[in-house]
Amino acid sequence: MTPERTADGRWIVVRGRRRRVDLAKHGLGERGEPWWEQDPAARERRWTEALDALRALEPQHAGDARGASADPLR
Repeated sequence: MTPERTADGRWIVVRGRRRRVDLAKHGLGERGEPWWEQDPAARERRWTEALDALRALEPQHAGDARGASADPLR
């Protein structure tokens, strides 16, 4: 999908994209409590919760023509 631009060339931020980026950055530890200050169980819980939230935002797909999962993270 090609990003959209306004008539004067500025990028149009598609609704929902910022939320997905924010969830990903939190899951990676780039936002919120620094990942290096968390124990391994807390880090895994953090990224698991972020992945679940990201998956919940995606539309449901039946898979591609080969029957493979449409979710590359599973």
